[in-house]
Amino acid sequence: MRAAIRTSTGSDGVLPGALRELFDEDHGNLFERIEDTVMRVAFEFSHRNQIQAARLLGISRNVLRARLIRAKEIAAVK
Repeated sequence: MRAAIRTSTGSDGVLPGALRELFDEDHGNLFERIEDTVMRVAFEFSHRNQIQAARLLGISRNVLRARLIRAKEIAAVK
C-alpha cells in the first residue's frame, strides 16, 4: 500500500501532495479533520464493520469507536 501511494504519481505521490495543498489552505484543526476522514473512509470501506476497520488501521476497536462518535459517524449508546 505504501509503495502504491509513493509511486502513484512519481516519487512525490498523491497523499503527500494532497497534504501539502491542505497545509497551504491553513485549515484549523487539520489533524483532527484528517484523522476523522481516515476513520470514516476505513469504516465505509469495511462496510461499517468496526472490528474490520480497526484492524485495517492497526488500532483497537475502542479507539475507532471513540473517533467515530466524535465525528458523529455513529451514535453513542447510553
